[in-house]
Amino acid sequence: MQRGQLDAAVKLYRGLLVSLAQHPQINLELGVLLLEGRSPQQAIPYLSKAVAALPAAFEPCVCLIIAHQRCGDLVSARQVLAQMHAQGFDAARLAVYEQELNEPTPEAVQALLQLIDSGNRISAEIAARMMVQDYPSSATARDCLARVLEMGVVMPQARAAVLQVG
Repeated sequence: MQRGQLDAAVKLYRGLLVSLAQHPQINLELGVLLLEGRSPQQAIPYLSKAVAALPAAFEPCVCLIIAHQRCGDLVSARQVLAQMHAQGFDAARLAVYEQELNEPTPEAVQALLQLIDSGNRISAEIAARMMVQDYPSSATARDCLARVLEMGVVMPQARAAVLQVG
């Protein structure tokens, strides 16, 4: 791992898990490797085993949140976070992850704003509704949806003005 041979490390960890399937540290290390290697979906089972074996450990829980988030499964990520709150993890440490799970990324907001600015109302509305669904408590997501819905109001009014002139 330290030499950057991630594929070899993954193979080695998987080999170790053949005889030590429930070993928390091996599952955690393999999950982190897969997460870093851009395979969050593959990381989830290993991280879940690590969390099950070490429920009071902060790192495996956070890694599992990140894996779910990268897979777009915000519901599962929020469930892990809620379990961490229920277990009494430090709320200040969890606040960062809670913020990430409750607000869309700046990149997602920027992409949606570009759709809105391009005038592609249907695609923008779909994207905005999906954003509100993913981030129901986000004022930013609701504002984006309101902006898209205003496009529908403005366009018919503009069309009516053109028809009156013509």
